[in-house]
Amino acid sequence: MSIVVIQGSSRSTGDTRTAVNALAARLSFDLVDLLDYRIEPYDYEHRHHGVDDFMPLMRHLVRYDTMVFATPVYWYT
Repeated sequence: MSIVVIQGSSRSTGDTRTAVNALAARLSFDLVDLLDYRIEPYDYEHRHHGVDDFMPLMRHLVRYDTMVFATPVYWYT
């Protein structure tokens, strides 16, 4: 079974990565840090003119059997 962890945090080396690293000590997986990709905001008016990494990233991610989303939880901020 192939597993990917998708890290969606504003800091690549923060507490979320610490949790991902703890998981890596017990489980084998590939890691995708969303900060390594350029993803433009979605525009309902279809005014997006830039080229970004969204579709290439999606084509890569659909190959995995399991996706784990690692995101921070902010309390009171």
